[in-house]
Amino acid sequence: MSKINYGFVAPVITPDNYVLGSLLSAPKVVRNPSGNWAQWLPLYEPQSSSYETFGCTSWGTLNVIETMINMITGVEPNYSDRHIYNVVGINPPGHDPHDVAEKIRKNGLIPQSALPYTRTFEEFRTPRPMTKVFNDQGLQWLQKYGLQHEWIFTDLKDKSKRLELMKECLRYSPLGVAVEAWTQVDGEYVSTGIPNNHWCMAFRIDEKNRVWVFDSYDRSIKTLSADHDIQYAKRFHLDTIDTVKEKLSFAETILKAIMLVLSFLLPTDIKPEVKDTPVTDTPEPVKDSLSDKLLAEAKSKLGQDVTTKDLAPTELACVEAVTEIINKVVPFPIMTYTPTFLTELKKDSRFKATLDLKAGNIIVSPTGSGNGTVRGHAGILDDNGRIMSNSSATGKWEANYTIDGWVDRFRVKGKMPIVVLELVG
Repeated sequence: MSKINYGFVAPVITPDNYVLGSLLSAPKVVRNPSGNWAQWLPLYEPQSSSYETFGCTSWGTLNVIETMINMITGVEPNYSDRHIYNVVGINPPGHDPHDVAEKIRKNGLIPQSALPYTRTFEEFRTPRPMTKVFNDQGLQWLQKYGLQHEWIFTDLKDKSKRLELMKECLRYSPLGVAVEAWTQVDGEYVSTGIPNNHWCMAFRIDEKNRVWVFDSYDRSIKTLSADHDIQYAKRFHLDTIDTVKEKLSFAETILKAIMLVLSFLLPTDIKPEVKDTPVTDTPEPVKDSLSDKLLAEAKSKLGQDVTTKDLAPTELACVEAVTEIINKVVPFPIMTYTPTFLTELKKDSRFKATLDLKAGNIIVSPTGSGNGTVRGHAGILDDNGRIMSNSSATGKWEANYTIDGWVDRFRVKGKMPIVVLELVG
């Protein structure tokens, strides 16, 4: 094959991207201690036939997810490449694999049978935009699985260190890797010095330190040379919904214990009500409650810049964002400083301090209350075990914290209190 672009566009790794070992990082769950995923490889599906899709980032990422689900559940799925290709909006010469993974994380997947491969490229690139029927079907996948993904390294020049990190991460998942396609010497695929131009799934590293990849061309498994220049690699974390509930229940227990101790240090008018909240499989929401409306409003703003007044710089706009969203549900002043925000909440009888990590509740760790190593922050709990808040990197409202991550940053590192409040009336 000639050295063309097969669909990989080099990403720009921004501070909101998860990276192995950083503050924003996916859980390290050893799924496969051997690091060899060969027995769970998915059905081969080509990214090109009579036409070239430039869709390797879609094909390669789906191959990873299908392999993981096969290993975890014992059932081999087959998801529609055409669906996620059009959700992302991929066009020649290709796309950034991070964006593909993010679109899967937020939009879910649908079966191959729902949107199969087509005879013409024009038909393959439909529907665009994706229809409500298929969007709703994708959301059903999100009721079963929770996906996280992270870069394994960024700007790491030492190939041997990259290889060691990939060996570690193959215990957690197969990997999405950027490679140079495809120059073969003595049965191995080598780098010739051009930039990576293809994205595929790495499923093992052998005793000779050669990476084996499952490719979306040639019906082939390819063996890369030990010094192949893999410049980008991403690993994945997949939870079933039952695992998500178990983790959320455990995180709630730990955070409640921390908050109970802290409650004795808070002013009497903000001491939370201590209560046991049973965790059920299908909690019944309070219909039309203000906290439900706040949750709906917060979720509707995901991916948007909600700070219309621009009172604070992007990196300090968390309170401005939260108060703008609250103000869409009930009248509330727009402000910019976490201690002032917490004081206002304490004075307002519509907000009740609680230990309940219920979706729609407000979470605050105020600046100036800890050891000064981190700034305070404010957010709103969502219904997927995460916390929505303003991203200092993008200036947009994102589900950018887990409960564990919030505790690690603001309580463990920053030694700050964590206050949760519910909008009740």
